[in-house]
Amino acid sequence: AAANCNVGPQNALTTIEAMRSVAVYLGVPDAATAPLSNTNTFDDLPEYHRGEALYANGANSSQCESYSSKTERFYCCSSDDAACPPNPPAPVVVIQWHKGALGQRCSAVCLANTGAAANCNVGPQNALFIEEAMRSLATYLAVPYAATTPFWNKDASGEFPGYSHGDTLWANGANSSTCDGSSSLNKRFCCCSLDDTACPLNPPAP
Repeated sequence: AAANCNVGPQNALTTIEAMRSVAVYLGVPDAATAPLSNTNTFDDLPEYHRGEALYANGANSSQCESYSSKTERFYCCSSDDAACPPNPPAPVVVIQWHKGALGQRCSAVCLANTGAAANCNVGPQNALFIEEAMRSLATYLAVPYAATTPFWNKDASGEFPGYSHGDTLWANGANSSTCDGSSSLNKRFCCCSLDDTACPLNPPAP
């Protein structure tokens, strides 16, 4: 409902600390370091504008209907002020690295784990080109002997990264990993989210 727009919490964002916290929560690029400024000359605040996070300065400086084609506004969409705290918790990212069975394609792995084969994301898969990152992922995916297993880079096939013949193999090349590459001797490591942050190169220990 459009009527759920609540300018109270929007106008309450009057400190750098609160604005930065909301910017981080909303996934604003460079939120941790972006310049923040307060202004009372516009009523389309708070917002992200040309690399700056701008917050309202004044009890009535934020309005629901105002907008600008050059800004990304931050809205409170609840009549309950408590649903729009000035310091929201950091969003929880669900790790979406998954290990396939022997011969299983990443598209099938992602279908089984997330319900959509199209969630396969080769970007993070191709970014695994250093041993430290690969070892961290192997540990997260509970690969046997991940701390000591040999690691190799491969660029001749789209079936990597994965675990094969006791070796952990990673892709070597910007486009060497594919969603449909497979080998009957290989268990693939698959990123199953279109959000790269869900497939960190150094996932936390399970």
